[in-house]
Amino acid sequence: EKPYSFSKYAFDYNRHKVVSIFSLNLKELSFDLIGSFHKPIERKGYTTFDLKIAKEFDSLSIVLEGINIFNEDYREMEGIEGAGRWVRASLVYSF
Repeated sequence: EKPYSFSKYAFDYNRHKVVSIFSLNLKELSFDLIGSFHKPIERKGYTTFDLKIAKEFDSLSIVLEGINIFNEDYREMEGIEGAGRWVRASLVYSF
């Protein structure tokens, strides 16, 4: 039984979190691999990996991101499932 009954999420937080980014730049193309390790207080730890690929033009960037690329099954908080694998594309214009 939890000592505090007013919130089921108040003490559900990360004890440890480590984020690593590995980058590779080839001319106007860049690759970033982001690994995130999370260890909540009373739950099993989990690791997710994201991949970001960006192509640079003069004032425009095209970005493709894969989130949770290995489709790790995890819980953000007790009772809340984390996002599965998904992809995001974007255009960035600088002026």
